[in-house]
Amino acid sequence: MLIKKILPIVFFVCSFYLSFSIGELYYLSTNSPDFGPYSDYFYYFDGSNEITKREQGLLYFYLVFLLTFLKSEVLNEINFDIIVNSSIHFTNTVLYIVGLTGLYLLLSFKGFKRNNIFYIFTMINFFPVSLMLRWTYKPEIIIFCLITWSFYLIEKANADSDIRLLFISLLPLSLILTSKATVFGMVSIALLYYFYKLLKVFGLKKMIIVVLILLIFIVGLSVENYSANQKLLFQYEDLNDNLYNNPAEISLLYDVNFYDLFFAPFRHYHSNSLIGITLLETYGDYYFWYFDNDKSLFTYNSIDLVPSVPFLSKYEGSLYQSQLVTLFYSTISFLLLLVLSLKHKKYRYFLLLPLIGYFVLSLQAFGLTSSLLNKNINFDKNTSDIFKVFYSSFFVIISFSFLYGLVLRKLKKIKPFIVITFLLSMLLVYGFPQERDEALENFLEVKNSQSYFCNINGLIFDLDTTNCSDKTFISCLKNDQYVNPVYLYKPEKTPSESFVTRLMVNSTSEVRTVYSIDECKELSNQNFVNKSIFKENKRTPWINILIFLTSLSLMLYPNTKFYNQK
Repeated sequence: MLIKKILPIVFFVCSFYLSFSIGELYYLSTNSPDFGPYSDYFYYFDGSNEITKREQGLLYFYLVFLLTFLKSEVLNEINFDIIVNSSIHFTNTVLYIVGLTGLYLLLSFKGFKRNNIFYIFTMINFFPVSLMLRWTYKPEIIIFCLITWSFYLIEKANADSDIRLLFISLLPLSLILTSKATVFGMVSIALLYYFYKLLKVFGLKKMIIVVLILLIFIVGLSVENYSANQKLLFQYEDLNDNLYNNPAEISLLYDVNFYDLFFAPFRHYHSNSLIGITLLETYGDYYFWYFDNDKSLFTYNSIDLVPSVPFLSKYEGSLYQSQLVTLFYSTISFLLLLVLSLKHKKYRYFLLLPLIGYFVLSLQAFGLTSSLLNKNINFDKNTSDIFKVFYSSFFVIISFSFLYGLVLRKLKKIKPFIVITFLLSMLLVYGFPQERDEALENFLEVKNSQSYFCNINGLIFDLDTTNCSDKTFISCLKNDQYVNPVYLYKPEKTPSESFVTRLMVNSTSEVRTVYSIDECKELSNQNFVNKSIFKENKRTPWINILIFLTSLSLMLYPNTKFYNQK
């Protein structure tokens, strides 16, 4: 009996640690989609730029900047990717934990047992959409962090007829609704379902007050965001008119390339099929941004478990076998979603949440929202990348959590077997097993030096831990030889400089130019630090921070006097 209680927690802890460390070591978040444009936020917060020229909420980008700024004394142009990568992974992981806590309460409130929930989370930890969410420098992770709590608070407010819980939910909801235009659309539609239910519980007068308070929070956040962006939430950038201003064909919604799904399950073969993209993206990396990206370390020396398939010899084995695993899990999952949503009315809303995401994205792809906003469609027919699962990942994770919960509840006698099989399958999708050589090990050890789990990683991944938390080591990296993966995949290439010149400064503002690694180490011992890329923490979005911290305090401490007072 004790083993049955402990085993799910052990599974969860191990899967959480492995998923975090694998991501931090093997994936460089500065290579994630749109990092370049969004890096403008770094230079706004440090005072280099007067405005961001972006339209999204400030909170998430400030949290990453703040953690990076705390490491500014070791930050330079050579280690920028490593330091920022560590900051993104850690920030996103903390937000992910907060989101899982809200999801735990939601699942528990909906009748799932504790052990079952930890098994669910074990699978979610290795669910590709979850990993993409944690590896990417985009605000979707903070949406997941807050939306699970919002759903839980609204559900409980409705069940207990407690309007105080509804008022608390307005804080995270205001941050969500001011974060991104597509998120505003998705979450607003999702809330319509609750508005009707809450109207019957609290009455029209109270609900008008609730909406007015929410609007006040939204206006306050929008004013602060606008002061930094000089753009409103819906004033997104218009992309190239010729390429991105063509509406999708209606056939995109129902066309399926059955032959190519099996014989060519690769990027852009399915750009005319929403179903095909979804099947290959939900458990895979259809757009080659993550574990199939040659700027990550996942694809390096990946071992082909199926070395050759006669009638498919033209395809690379490791990539093709991972795509087949992806296709298998996606097909099974979506069939189960359909069946279980018909069977379980109690969970239907959460199981079908991804449909809201696809609905909003379809409105944009067909040019309906752009015509209302007088903006370009921003849809590329050649890729249809507007339908990346990532854009509605917060809904997908919630939906699949309920899906996994119902499956595990039905097959409770073999739950550990199902979970272990799932984890091993996902490792195959990510490119494991992998043959490690000295070059790969050097890359891993440089990245590991900045990990908060550096010493543990050394034991688990058999890495040298000599440089763990060594500021001199990371400050004095001679060049980007073990930072930029291009040198790993193309060993014939070498850095243009054996040591990249840099500036170091001490507490008396004396600036020295450094020309060698020995000189760098010597100055570090004399308390010189890197002349940071970021000037200072000059602009703090106080309204965003205040609402966020207030949300966390009220969400994470449910036994406070505010909750218990009648």
